[in-house]
Amino acid sequence: MQLAVALSLIASVGNGKASSFALNPSDSVRVVWLGCNRLEKKDWEKEKSTNPSSANIVQLTQSLRDIDNLSPRPQVVFITGDMVMGYADDQGETLRKQLEAWTEIIKSSYLYKHTKIIAIAGNHELNTKVGDVRKPNRFTTKVWNDWVREAGFFLSVTPGPRAEESTEDELIDDQSSLNGTLRIGNSEFILLNTDVTNKRQTETNQLVGAVPTHWFQQKLDSADRDPSVHHIFALGHRNLISDNKDEATVEPQSAGSIINSISKSKKFVGYLCSHWHLWDLRNIVGTKWQAVEGRGGSKLEDYWQPSEGQSFGFSMLEISGRNVSLMKYSRPVPKDKYNGASVSPATLVKTYSLAE
Repeated sequence: MQLAVALSLIASVGNGKASSFALNPSDSVRVVWLGCNRLEKKDWEKEKSTNPSSANIVQLTQSLRDIDNLSPRPQVVFITGDMVMGYADDQGETLRKQLEAWTEIIKSSYLYKHTKIIAIAGNHELNTKVGDVRKPNRFTTKVWNDWVREAGFFLSVTPGPRAEESTEDELIDDQSSLNGTLRIGNSEFILLNTDVTNKRQTETNQLVGAVPTHWFQQKLDSADRDPSVHHIFALGHRNLISDNKDEATVEPQSAGSIINSISKSKKFVGYLCSHWHLWDLRNIVGTKWQAVEGRGGSKLEDYWQPSEGQSFGFSMLEISGRNVSLMKYSRPVPKDKYNGASVSPATLVKTYSLAE
């Protein structure tokens, strides 16, 4: 039986209680995520007059169509960062224009009419780049907060911390629409901003990749103690671990703290992220997984050469009782160029069991 998307929403946004979707016991939870859909800067320059979003529109619209055609449809689709080019050395004006254009693409899709879509920021939305140096851009926090609230891409998420509410994380601004929690059925999802602005960032220490680790610990502990929670997941843009020394993961101090926290959790299953322009599944510690889904439409990593060939696509979690499955959906990369017009529907290529 196809799940109704307009599920019963419990707890209003901002009341301090966990927002959740009530499901019938027989219903399974289905959650899709994808990220990294922005074009390379040189490619966007060629088409910015007709594509102010800076997204790979062909791949984005095909993914939205493919997800809408899943049966049953997922209850929630998470867009996990780098959906636009950003990185401008300004006070967020470029980011705002790109996000507004991106909003038009999403809201014109059939999927938007049927499924809740939640956006999580990536480094391209929150950082700037001066020469070859990536730096935090403190103007973008407000731009993101204003946009995501106006566009409605954080609805039903219990808000994350503000500076005055998470002193141990040394936040300097409002992170409430960049972090949050969401209960879907018996699963708790903790949404993380992997580029927070905090007091450790100075003119001489251009720290990027920080996470509100103390706030995360509090939310993880709360979900672990809650008998109604069977599984815990975290979502963020940057990956926690990597075998590529050049990869800009979550900064080491934050990553170490997060990994230490999840290693002690009895219910934590996996960390879902993007950032890396490829697909990857690996153990973080013990039975805890990291799943990277960065095939939204950005130019794929040259070194990623899987046996089945490079692909664009998305991934889906299906949670039924105590069982958690990860489903990988793929479509071939256009033969001419990564942002070419030749696309085909994504198909299910493999299913992995993450928990039983």
